[in-house]
Amino acid sequence: MEQKLEVPVSGIGPLLVLKLSAFDDRQQPKHAYDVMLGVTRCVEGPAAAIAAFLAEANTSNRGFARARAALRNHFLEASQSGMALAGPHHAAPMGLKTVLFGRWYYKHAAPTELAA
Repeated sequence: MEQKLEVPVSGIGPLLVLKLSAFDDRQQPKHAYDVMLGVTRCVEGPAAAIAAFLAEANTSNRGFARARAALRNHFLEASQSGMALAGPHHAAPMGLKTVLFGRWYYKHAAPTELAA
């Protein structure tokens, strides 16, 4: 007897919102790592992951504002906690790309956010 099972899977945009919010709550290395991994290893590429995250601003995703703040507070600079907690073996290559993610976001999507 053949069975069919459908498994819902989140897109990268909502997943980044979820993981940034989780990191903001708990400051656990696994969430920081997942943010970096999601951006740098997205099948469609980092630019697609960034675009999907930005698209969440225009949806009814209630977690986007918090995720945006977590990005600013924990991932914008290499010295911030999100970068440090991702782990030393992942921080160098992946951290750089995640910092670029944070800077790209604030440069192109919300330049006034840095002043806030």
